[in-house]
Amino acid sequence: MADQDMAIVIWEESPGRAAPTAEDRVRIQAAAQRAGIPGIVVLVWRFQQGFRYIGPASWATAMEALTWESIHSEADGRLTL
Repeated sequence: MADQDMAIVIWEESPGRAAPTAEDRVRIQAAAQRAGIPGIVVLVWRFQQGFRYIGPASWATAMEALTWESIHSEADGRLTL
């Protein structure tokens, strides 16, 4: 895991839009791979009261270490864990 990038996709809450699911993450991961984007896709569902992560179980510890501020602190949109 340490040598893989984490590709974070922010899923904004909006009226009428359902919460993301694990299946959504898998579909986005496949699309990213087809587009040549490296890394493990982690969905960040941002809603009014906060945010939640959806990613592979093996990345749970890394995801729990993230904060909303750390996501935005990286100038190029990547996080090094």
